[in-house]
Amino acid sequence: MSDTSKRTTTVVTTTWTIEWRDRTIRLVVVERDDAAGEGTAIQTVTSVYPAQSGSHSLVDKEMKMKASDELREMTVRCLEAFTADVDYLTRHISQRDEVLAIGTDPEEWWAGHGTIAEIFKAQSEAMQEMAIVGIEPEAYSEGSVGWAAVQPIFRLPDGTELPFRLTLVYHQEDGAWKIVQWHASLGVANEEAIGEELPT
Repeated sequence: MSDTSKRTTTVVTTTWTIEWRDRTIRLVVVERDDAAGEGTAIQTVTSVYPAQSGSHSLVDKEMKMKASDELREMTVRCLEAFTADVDYLTRHISQRDEVLAIGTDPEEWWAGHGTIAEIFKAQSEAMQEMAIVGIEPEAYSEGSVGWAAVQPIFRLPDGTELPFRLTLVYHQEDGAWKIVQWHASLGVANEEAIGEELPT
């Protein structure tokens, strides 16, 4: 018969509190173990309740929006590749079905990696004598999501320059940044578009 009178039991309680948006998540883990290594039990309690006003968020501290040199450089490379090495660009487009690309033409609204890659390759071949210059994007990331905005210029073969706007949304997939949305547009004066001047 074992002598249970000399056994001691250790109880360790660990609590994590994470605040996210308007909720506070509290995770409590209780571990019980006796000196002989018998009777180990683990109890986990998770509570979710409204966050207290003025509280500080652990998640917000760890996932703060910040400028991203990596996405800035990737945006430059992707635009340069459009007329030079389109395969580089298509490799950095997400394989997800939800990926979306919107161009400057009213008909340019494409979904899915396969469709976008096919169109981009065809357009790249048609634009071999053009160049995209003035690529100076700003880019940011927060956690697994990033975005970039840039106002580059199409330089046509005769030297004509056509400014346009481009925004990109990135998502980290298997540790690599991938484009999940591409939206290009041409700036049109409000008076020309809707027949009325608006504050700008």
